Amino acid sequence: MNNLSFSKIWILIILIVVIAGGIFVWQYFGKPAETPKEAVNNFLNHRMKAESELYSYLPDYAETVELKVATILTSFSKIILTAPDLKKYDVAEAKEISPGKFQFTVKPYLVKEGKDLGYYEENIVMEKSGNGYIVTSFKQSEYKPLIEEDPCENLSSEAVTYGKYEFPSERDFCYWSLAGETKNLNFCNKIDDRLSKNECYAELGVINEDLTVCEAFEGDLWFSSKCYTGIAQKTKDATICEKIRDEGSKKACKDWVEFAIEKEELEEEYEGYEIELMANWKTYQNKKYGYEIKYPSKFTIEEKVDYVKEFFAPYGDTELPEGSVELLFPKDDFEGTKLYKAFVKISVADKLAQGQKLEKKKTVNGIEFWEEFSPDCGMGVCFIGKGYYAKRDSQYYEIMLWEHYTTRESPEYPLLIDFDEEKLLETLDKMLSTFKFIEIEEGLYIKVISPNGGEKWTAGKTYNITWESSGLEGKSANIYLFAYNQNKMEIVPKEEYRYKWNYLITENVSVIQEKFIWEIPADISQRFTQPPNYYKINISSPEELSSWGVKVENLNLSQSRTYFEISPD
Repeated sequence: MNNLSFSKIWILIILIVVIAGGIFVWQYFGKPAETPKEAVNNFLNHRMKAESELYSYLPDYAETVELKVATILTSFSKIILTAPDLKKYDVAEAKEISPGKFQFTVKPYLVKEGKDLGYYEENIVMEKSGNGYIVTSFKQSEYKPLIEEDPCENLSSEAVTYGKYEFPSERDFCYWSLAGETKNLNFCNKIDDRLSKNECYAELGVINEDLTVCEAFEGDLWFSSKCYTGIAQKTKDATICEKIRDEGSKKACKDWVEFAIEKEELEEEYEGYEIELMANWKTYQNKKYGYEIKYPSKFTIEEKVDYVKEFFAPYGDTELPEGSVELLFPKDDFEGTKLYKAFVKISVADKLAQGQKLEKKKTVNGIEFWEEFSPDCGMGVCFIGKGYYAKRDSQYYEIMLWEHYTTRESPEYPLLIDFDEEKLLETLDKMLSTFKFIEIEEGLYIKVISPNGGEKWTAGKTYNITWESSGLEGKSANIYLFAYNQNKMEIVPKEEYRYKWNYLITENVSVIQEKFIWEIPADISQRFTQPPNYYKINISSPEELSSWGVKVENLNLSQSRTYFEISPD
């Protein structure tokens, strides 16, 4: 009897332990750390703050991200995604579309003074990942206004003047932009400047393919021709050109229609750029700077072996390092498009450009990267740079996709078809996924230590020029002074001080002593063809750098990285 009671007690204890253990396991291991509702609310809290917050939340492997450019609403050229008035949202629908995969329909509202002005309709797909959820798709509809408001009425009506040129007022430009966005001619009516108003009408006539707008320009041959030509080109209907009274403009209109038809045929023939399977990619290694990256096998490689000044960011005043390499996309992949050159440039610098700010961090292969965007236009070409930076010790590594586009002013532009850059960006991201640091191999080199940028020396005084070197025992060097004006353009010495077009400080100094004491001449600034603003030190072989057995690509390691100054005594 006692044994039976004892057994019952043990059974009861075991049951309690099993139940408690099950609850513990369910609580801490079986229960998701986050529910789908919590996950979408966390996401929307990020989305409501700003565009940058939205992008930082989305994973790199999100399948779809579609954002619409917003209508101007509360101020001149304001974008809805960064508007602080976007303050509330409703989850209109939530459903599980497959096991562990949920779809939400959300309406974020623009709110002003307690009133709902309008909303976006957004579709968000989330999938279970571990104990949480990730966003795999985000799609956004056009903005839907609930209250009509005039965002332009309080803007300045004064014409904007630059020198002898006069431009539309802020208010006129706002109405013009709003007309194009809404396709509403009523906004054109509110423009005060007659020329701008006609431009607005002609533009809307083409957008809406409305011939009655062109007919309204009966007394203005220029705008009626422009309107008819635009619609004829858009619809590829040359019969519309017959409505133009001026024979020269009529012929030009028919030529533009032919252009449009020919361009459409080119677009149909264009096969587009396809990303090569990564299994066939090659590997580029730079052991000197310690990195490697994979790239499509059809790419060509151009290594920078000479001294090239960087025209735009990221280097500013810094010379382009010899570690730079350009991995060029095959030109055949975008022949006949507005894109005429594309390449991924990898380079190394000691510092970023002054004032440069990097945001949107991401981690790849354990390396932290910052994103960068650098557009620029000039001399008939537009450059668009998109890429990433990483830092190792004291050096910055740049992996940048550069796209060179033909501008509208170029004669060939009308027949060039648009190029979808998404495949280029996808290639860049895949290349980035292969980037890694490797061990740096020390080779033959010489590197200026001082002056190396930012120093302020004084003419007539004595200073140490120092450097470090490796593998150059028994070799001699010449030390040169390079001079530059305030625009960082090089200045040559006067003929009597010229040695191979450079200013020679000293010659045949032993490389391994790694120091030279230089007494700066009191009249140093007068020894050049014009007074310099900046200087650099260059240390080179008395003959050619290659005579040291050092590759020519190492040349710019023998020069000051950035500029220093020499003030008068």
